[in-house]
Amino acid sequence: MQTEEELKQLLVELDQIERVEKDRKRQAGIDYYVPNSAQMRAHKSVAKTILYCGGNRAGKSTFGAAELVFHLTLKYPSWYPKERRFHRPIKAIVVCDANAKIEKVIEPKIKEYLPQKFIAHRKVVGGYLNRIVCSNGATCDFLSSEQDDM
Repeated sequence: MQTEEELKQLLVELDQIERVEKDRKRQAGIDYYVPNSAQMRAHKSVAKTILYCGGNRAGKSTFGAAELVFHLTLKYPSWYPKERRFHRPIKAIVVCDANAKIEKVIEPKIKEYLPQKFIAHRKVVGGYLNRIVCSNGATCDFLSSEQDDM
Protein backbone atom coordinates (compact mmCIF):
# COMPACT_ATOMS: atom_id res chain seq x y z
CA MET A 1 0.00 0.00 0.00
CA GLN A 2 1.30 3.44 -0.91
CA THR A 3 1.74 6.19 1.61
CA GLU A 4 -0.10 9.46 1.46
CA GLU A 5 3.10 11.23 0.38
CA GLU A 6 3.63 8.76 -2.50
CA LEU A 7 0.05 9.28 -3.64
CA LYS A 8 0.51 13.06 -3.62
CA GLN A 9 3.66 12.69 -5.72
CA LEU A 10 1.82 10.48 -8.21
CA LEU A 11 -0.96 13.07 -8.50
CA VAL A 12 1.61 15.81 -9.15
CA GLU A 13 3.19 13.68 -11.91
CA LEU A 14 -0.23 12.96 -13.42
CA ASP A 15 -1.03 16.68 -13.41
CA GLN A 16 2.25 17.45 -15.20
CA ILE A 17 1.56 14.77 -17.84
CA GLU A 18 -1.95 16.14 -18.43
CA ARG A 19 -0.57 19.68 -18.85
CA VAL A 20 1.98 18.50 -21.42
CA GLU A 21 -0.71 16.59 -23.31
CA LYS A 22 -3.01 19.65 -23.29
CA ASP A 23 -0.18 21.85 -24.58
CA ARG A 24 0.66 19.37 -27.35
CA LYS A 25 -3.00 19.20 -28.41
CA ARG A 26 -3.11 22.99 -28.55
CA GLN A 27 -0.02 23.08 -30.77
CA ALA A 28 -0.94 20.19 -33.11
CA GLY A 29 -4.61 19.49 -32.42
CA ILE A 30 -5.60 17.69 -35.61
CA ASP A 31 -2.84 15.12 -35.00
CA TYR A 32 -4.83 13.99 -31.95
CA TYR A 33 -8.14 13.61 -33.78
CA VAL A 34 -9.55 10.07 -33.71
CA PRO A 35 -12.84 9.76 -35.64
CA ASN A 36 -15.59 7.43 -34.49
CA SER A 37 -16.83 4.80 -36.98
CA ALA A 38 -19.56 6.99 -38.51
CA GLN A 39 -17.19 9.94 -38.86
CA MET A 40 -14.58 7.68 -40.47
CA ARG A 41 -17.10 6.46 -43.08
CA ALA A 42 -18.02 10.06 -43.90
CA HIS A 43 -14.37 11.19 -44.06
CA LYS A 44 -13.54 8.31 -46.41
CA SER A 45 -16.49 8.98 -48.71
CA VAL A 46 -15.61 10.19 -52.20
CA ALA A 47 -19.08 11.67 -52.75
CA LYS A 48 -19.22 15.27 -53.95
CA THR A 49 -21.67 16.19 -51.18
CA ILE A 50 -21.55 14.60 -47.73
CA LEU A 51 -24.35 14.91 -45.18
CA TYR A 52 -23.37 13.90 -41.67
CA CYS A 53 -26.42 14.06 -39.42
CA GLY A 54 -27.30 12.60 -36.06
CA GLY A 55 -28.59 13.27 -32.59
CA ASN A 56 -26.88 14.90 -29.66
CA ARG A 57 -23.22 13.92 -29.22
CA ALA A 58 -23.06 12.09 -32.56
CA GLY A 59 -19.92 14.03 -33.50
CA LYS A 60 -21.36 16.40 -36.10
CA SER A 61 -19.44 19.49 -34.99
CA THR A 62 -16.25 17.51 -34.48
CA PHE A 63 -16.56 15.98 -37.95
CA GLY A 64 -17.13 19.39 -39.54
CA ALA A 65 -14.23 21.00 -37.68
CA ALA A 66 -11.87 18.16 -38.58
CA GLU A 67 -12.85 18.32 -42.28
CA LEU A 68 -12.34 22.08 -42.27
CA VAL A 69 -8.95 21.82 -40.60
CA PHE A 70 -7.77 19.10 -43.01
CA HIS A 71 -8.57 21.41 -45.91
CA LEU A 72 -7.26 24.64 -44.33
CA THR A 73 -3.93 23.10 -43.38
CA LEU A 74 -3.70 20.77 -46.40
CA LYS A 75 -2.54 18.20 -43.85
CA TYR A 76 -4.47 15.00 -44.51
CA PRO A 77 -4.22 11.65 -42.73
CA SER A 78 -2.99 8.75 -44.84
CA TRP A 79 -6.49 7.23 -44.96
CA TYR A 80 -8.12 10.39 -46.39
CA PRO A 81 -9.25 9.93 -50.03
CA LYS A 82 -6.75 11.44 -52.47
CA GLU A 83 -9.54 12.58 -54.81
CA ARG A 84 -11.02 14.82 -52.09
CA ARG A 85 -7.75 16.52 -51.12
CA PHE A 86 -6.96 20.10 -52.04
CA HIS A 87 -3.45 21.01 -53.14
CA ARG A 88 -3.63 24.79 -52.77
CA PRO A 89 -4.96 27.07 -50.01
CA ILE A 90 -8.76 27.23 -49.93
CA LYS A 91 -11.38 29.85 -49.19
CA ALA A 92 -14.03 28.32 -46.92
CA ILE A 93 -17.28 29.64 -45.48
CA VAL A 94 -19.03 28.28 -42.39
CA VAL A 95 -22.69 29.30 -42.12
CA CYS A 96 -24.80 29.05 -38.97
CA ASP A 97 -28.18 30.41 -37.96
CA ALA A 98 -26.83 32.34 -34.95
CA ASN A 99 -23.57 33.97 -33.92
CA ALA A 100 -23.96 32.43 -30.47
CA LYS A 101 -23.70 28.93 -31.99
CA ILE A 102 -20.51 29.93 -33.77
CA GLU A 103 -19.13 31.20 -30.45
CA LYS A 104 -20.26 28.27 -28.28
CA VAL A 105 -19.96 25.28 -30.64
CA ILE A 106 -18.00 25.90 -33.82
CA GLU A 107 -15.20 28.20 -32.63
CA PRO A 108 -14.12 25.96 -29.70
CA LYS A 109 -13.99 22.91 -32.02
CA ILE A 110 -11.88 24.73 -34.58
CA LYS A 111 -9.58 26.02 -31.82
CA GLU A 112 -9.20 22.45 -30.60
CA TYR A 113 -8.03 21.13 -33.97
CA LEU A 114 -6.44 24.07 -35.82
CA PRO A 115 -2.89 24.64 -34.52
CA GLN A 116 -2.46 28.16 -33.10
CA LYS A 117 0.80 28.65 -35.01
CA PHE A 118 -1.12 28.11 -38.26
CA ILE A 119 -3.41 31.11 -37.65
CA ALA A 120 -1.92 34.27 -39.16
CA HIS A 121 -4.88 36.52 -38.32
CA ARG A 122 -8.31 36.34 -36.69
CA LYS A 123 -10.99 38.91 -37.36
CA VAL A 124 -13.65 39.42 -34.69
CA VAL A 125 -16.71 41.56 -35.40
CA GLY A 126 -19.18 42.47 -32.67
CA GLY A 127 -17.45 40.06 -30.30
CA TYR A 128 -17.89 37.09 -32.65
CA LEU A 129 -15.35 35.29 -34.80
CA ASN A 130 -15.77 36.50 -38.37
CA ARG A 131 -12.67 35.29 -40.25
CA ILE A 132 -9.56 33.18 -39.87
CA VAL A 133 -6.61 33.77 -42.17
CA CYS A 134 -4.10 30.93 -42.14
CA SER A 135 -0.35 31.21 -42.61
CA ASN A 136 -0.58 29.40 -45.97
CA GLY A 137 -3.13 31.90 -47.31
CA ALA A 138 -6.25 29.78 -46.71
CA THR A 139 -9.22 31.67 -45.26
CA CYS A 140 -12.42 30.75 -43.47
CA ASP A 141 -15.30 33.19 -43.04
CA PHE A 142 -18.02 32.64 -40.43
CA LEU A 143 -21.49 33.88 -41.33
CA SER A 144 -24.87 33.80 -39.64
CA SER A 145 -28.41 34.87 -40.51
CA GLU A 146 -28.11 37.46 -37.73
CA GLN A 147 -25.99 39.56 -40.06
CA ASP A 148 -27.50 42.38 -42.10
CA ASP A 149 -28.58 41.22 -45.57
CA MET A 150 -26.57 44.08 -47.10
